[in-house]
Amino acid sequence: MENSQIMLNKLKSILPPKLKLAAILSISFSSAFLVFIYTPFDIYLNNPSDFVVSWRLMLPPLLIVFLICFLILSFILFMMWHKKIIIGLVLLALCGVFFAVARFYFLPLQTLLIVIAVAMTVWVLMLKFLKEESADVVMLVLLGLIVAAYVQTLFLNNNMVSIMGQQTFYSERSTGNIINMLIWAAIALIPLSAFIVFKIMKKDFRYEKIFISTLVILSGMQITGLTVTAVTTDLPEGYDQDPVYFSYEAMVNFNPDENIIVFVIDTLDTRIINATFDNYPHLWDYLEGFTYYTNNTAEYFDTVASMTSMLTRHHILPWENGWTYIERAWDRHTFIDTLRENGFSSNLYLDMNCTFNRYGLIKDRVDNTAPVDSVSIRPRPFLSISTRLSLGRVSPYLLKNTWLSTIRVAFNREFVNVDLQDDITSFIPIVDIHSDIRVHNFLMQADFSVNSEKNVFILMFINGPHANGDRNDPSSYGIHYDEESGYIRYGGDRVDITRANFETLNLYFQNMKEIGVYDNSTIIITGDHGLRDTIPETTALFIKPKGSSGSLAEDSITELSHLYFQSSILDAAGLPFQQYGVSYFDIINGLTPAPHKRILFVKGLNSATPNARIHGDYGVWEVVGDANAAENWTFVPWDPLDFFP
Repeated sequence: MENSQIMLNKLKSILPPKLKLAAILSISFSSAFLVFIYTPFDIYLNNPSDFVVSWRLMLPPLLIVFLICFLILSFILFMMWHKKIIIGLVLLALCGVFFAVARFYFLPLQTLLIVIAVAMTVWVLMLKFLKEESADVVMLVLLGLIVAAYVQTLFLNNNMVSIMGQQTFYSERSTGNIINMLIWAAIALIPLSAFIVFKIMKKDFRYEKIFISTLVILSGMQITGLTVTAVTTDLPEGYDQDPVYFSYEAMVNFNPDENIIVFVIDTLDTRIINATFDNYPHLWDYLEGFTYYTNNTAEYFDTVASMTSMLTRHHILPWENGWTYIERAWDRHTFIDTLRENGFSSNLYLDMNCTFNRYGLIKDRVDNTAPVDSVSIRPRPFLSISTRLSLGRVSPYLLKNTWLSTIRVAFNREFVNVDLQDDITSFIPIVDIHSDIRVHNFLMQADFSVNSEKNVFILMFINGPHANGDRNDPSSYGIHYDEESGYIRYGGDRVDITRANFETLNLYFQNMKEIGVYDNSTIIITGDHGLRDTIPETTALFIKPKGSSGSLAEDSITELSHLYFQSSILDAAGLPFQQYGVSYFDIINGLTPAPHKRILFVKGLNSATPNARIHGDYGVWEVVGDANAAENWTFVPWDPLDFFP
């Protein structure tokens, strides 16, 4: 009994007073919870289809890191309160070694080591001059940062844009961004400023009770917010719940009589095509029997709405979020169903993020799938990306690019590990520069055959010039064709990327010619949309009808639109298509298209943005005549309740 009392007294002498200990634990919990639990899952719950996998895979590593950070931060503050300089320096040095070895790519290694060195210096100076108050100062700064971050997340992030793997306006020193930074900094400095004012006035500032109650309220609001969002959001199934891969083997096995092949290349704007073909004129020779239609438009400016409407002919509501729209669009009969009902095999290579969300939606519409052995999280890239996303969300605009600019559109593919028996023939349903390289590598060694008893329909989505980078920087977000080896390499601008894509297509076409199926196949090459920076926006379209031959022709007169895509595929298959309207071939053969609204658009906003205001300035672009002339584009306001047909 006496020994127990001695131990208890010793523990009391080590631990800070109850309120101080509660303050240390609460600030450590709140800091770790905000960065590693609340913000990552708030982002996920509002953008579930961007993550591919479900929360079940993401929760364990985030929980582990949350607990580790909570314990480390608590220990650091405890050591500061005890004025333990040596222990603190050793702890910070160990953190530096850990990050240097683990390389979570949270910050560049050189920057990380500088941060650790600065932190060690600040540690020593604070303990020397502030003594026990050093822990108070750190906790007050952390409280201010948490409140500022939460206010930014709730009220000041209205101008955030989609992750596109590139610098955004966030770095611009505009008036709005500077004001945002000042507000953020002012909020962050309030607790410490109050502490300093009380010290100057020589008044006792016992902040712990207010401090703890504030953090309890904030954490309670965050937990409640997450719970309500999780309960009220109809989350799509994650890839880990029904994982399959799409076999490349199906794209090299043809029917001797009837094949319809479609390549959709992301952001295939006519301006990019023209620049690419000017730089690499030999590409014209690759497209025997094709006609290049330059007067073609997509129906949308973004991938989700454009790709899904091309495949289902069901349009997004202006205020509808992407995954809800995708679920609704696939829950109907499509032209793919019609093809399968009439003896076609359907072989699709699509991006899960942008097109179908979960395998169940297209399960009965594809013939080229096989089960995946297992799916798991790759901790290192996952923790790096989730931390960057979290810090990008809570930071003021001027700091957002620091965390977000290196994150790529298909960031989810970087942290998902898929185990497969035959890796070379597999396509995981995420389209990015890696998938563009993979399909080229597969075609370099593939055996093309004419063994399909069914007629064949193939649709492949290619990342293409949606990416952009620098050929001199292999780590940049781009690819180029290596003439010496015949392979695709990393690094390249939009022209390099587009050239590489057409080298892949040529490789495919040459093999088709060798086995005698090129001439009797209908082939379409187009984009999901063009460049979204200016009006006019035209999307490149190449068509090779079955039996067509001769050099590549160019047509700038015929007015075409993705609105005719579904009917055109059925027309090429020799099936009734009138329920979908006229086809490309009707118009090419002389039918004058009626004036129509070619692109659904929310003025000033992305039409697939979940937060588009219902009372906003809605409308459609009506294009009549040459779509390459800006004067032929007219913005027509419309009632958002009158859904685009």
